[in-house]
Amino acid sequence: MAYMGGLHSGGQKISGRLHPEIWGRISATIIFLGFNLTSSQSSRATRACRGAYHAYAPEFQVYNVLSSAGASILAVGYLMPLIYFFWSLRYGVRASGQPVGATGLEWKTALASTDGELRAAARRARGGVSLLRTEEAPIA
Repeated sequence: MAYMGGLHSGGQKISGRLHPEIWGRISATIIFLGFNLTSSQSSRATRACRGAYHAYAPEFQVYNVLSSAGASILAVGYLMPLIYFFWSLRYGVRASGQPVGATGLEWKTALASTDGELRAAARRARGGVSLLRTEEAPIA
C-alpha cells in the first residue's frame, strides 16, 4: 500500500504528467474494501479451524467465499493504478513544478528531463563523448 501511495504521488514527479485524482481515490477505496473482505476469513473462520483444512464447517463457508471475492476485488484495485499510470503517460496533463502542492525538498527540483537534455548531460559527464546511442552514430 505504501508503495502504491508513493508511486501515485511521486510518479507525477518522475513522469512529468498528472494522474487522474478521481481514479486514484476509487482505486484506494476498492483496495480498502478488497483487503477487508479478504481478511474477514482470517478473523472469523480460522477461530473454528485450527490448522489447514480442505473444507470449512458450513457456518464458516460464507467467510471463505467472501475472502475469495475480496481477493478478486483487491486484484482489480491494484490493476487500476497500473492502467491509469500508463494512460497518464500518454494523455495526462503536464505537471507543474509542484503538482501535489507538497513543500518537501524533492519537489523543489526540476521535473524529469527531456531526452535532449539527458543526452547533453551525459556528454558533459563523459567529457564530450556520448555513450548513448544517437541517430548520427549507428551501431556497427
